[in-house]
Parts: sequence; C-alpha cells; structure tokens
Amino acid sequence: MKEERRYQHRNDYYIHDNLARKTSVEEERRQKTLERIREQNAKSAKNNARAVTRLNYGIDLFSAVVLSLALVCIFYFGLQYLTLNSKIAETNKSVSALSKTYTSMQNRNDEAYRAVEDTVSIENVYVTAVKELGMVYPGENQIVTYNYSEEGYVRQYQKLPEK
Repeated sequence: MKEERRYQHRNDYYIHDNLARKTSVEEERRQKTLERIREQNAKSAKNNARAVTRLNYGIDLFSAVVLSLALVCIFYFGLQYLTLNSKIAETNKSVSALSKTYTSMQNRNDEAYRAVEDTVSIENVYVTAVKELGMVYPGENQIVTYNYSEEGYVRQYQKLPEK
C-alpha cells in the first residue's frame, strides 16, 4: 500500500515519510531562503532607486547638444523645403502662363497659315510665273536623267553634256 504522509510535531523532531529531521535545521533553511529573498529585494530596490535618481537628473550635456543640433537641422531642412515648395509653385504659375501664350500664338499662326493658303492657289502661281516672269516648262531636250546607284550619293566632277 501507499505510504501516507504524516506530520507529527514533537519537541524538536518531525517525521516526514520515513525520515526524522530536526525542526531547527528546517527552520534554518527557511530563514536562509527568506534572507536570500530579502537581499534580492533590497538589491532591486537599490537599482530602482538609482534609476529614479538618474531620471531626476534630466539630460546630460552631450544629450542636450545632440538634441539642439537635431532641432537646428530640422529647422534648416524645413525652411529649405518651404523655400523649394514656393519656387516650384512660382515655376508652375509661369509655365501655365507660358503655355497659354504658346497656345494663343499657335492659334494665330494656324489662322495666318490658312489665310495664306487660301490666297495662294496653283493657278495663280502658274499665271504669275508664265505671264509676269516669263517662265516656260522645260522641253524634252532640256531634261537630263542619271542612273541611281545605291552606294550613297552622286558627285559631279564635270559639266553635264549639252545633248
């Protein structure tokens, strides 16, 4: 059968299973454990106190310098950003104005081209060239042909024959 645990407290012995121990030894072990726990609690309390006092000192000189440099950089770059942003807005306005000017000039140019195109016809050019300037169409013997080669271009080293 299973052995039952039983605790019997007598003068300075107690029975646990099949061992008989002195209560003073067990009490000493408990005291040591409690003391270790108290020491650990005291160390952690000291560490917490040190951390709190470090926080109460504020920031040191190095941190203050780094923080002020960071603030100066942020201010400088923010100012640069705003300056560039205003220049971009100005440029966009000028581009818009130039675009409107370009469009109106292009429309005027197209209108002028159409007006010139309407006034000039092939028949008017022929009449002016033949009657006023004395021009004539070339005759059969005036047209000179040459053979095209695919080497690139034609060089003329002498005058063309009259024939």
